[in-house]
Amino acid sequence: MSGPVKTIVGTDEAIARQNRDIDHFDSLLSAYRIAKAEWELKSEQAHVAHRNGANVDDAEANALSEVHSKAMLALLMEPAVIPVHVREKIRIIHREELFDLYWRGAEVTALLACDAERLLIGGA
Repeated sequence: MSGPVKTIVGTDEAIARQNRDIDHFDSLLSAYRIAKAEWELKSEQAHVAHRNGANVDDAEANALSEVHSKAMLALLMEPAVIPVHVREKIRIIHREELFDLYWRGAEVTALLACDAERLLIGGA
């Protein structure tokens, strides 16, 4: 014996919105990874050149550092959509050593706690 089938209104829209949010977070993650790789490569090249006696202009490495920092902040300030995003944020905070010296560290960790509560515990 089965009862009437219930249709959840807005399910398709909610799924589409979540998929857009996931794609947006993933694009921010990709931008961060690219910016980090470019900055690290340029920094290492400058370090090797300096070690070999070359006069090194740090302007490009400094500009790439700024791009990296902005990409990282944009990603960390974006709400996580799925638990995997929380994991990525934790890895970045650890890898970048943002525990307490980062100028936006309190905000980043507060948002991470909100993400964890919402996604992992079921908070609002």
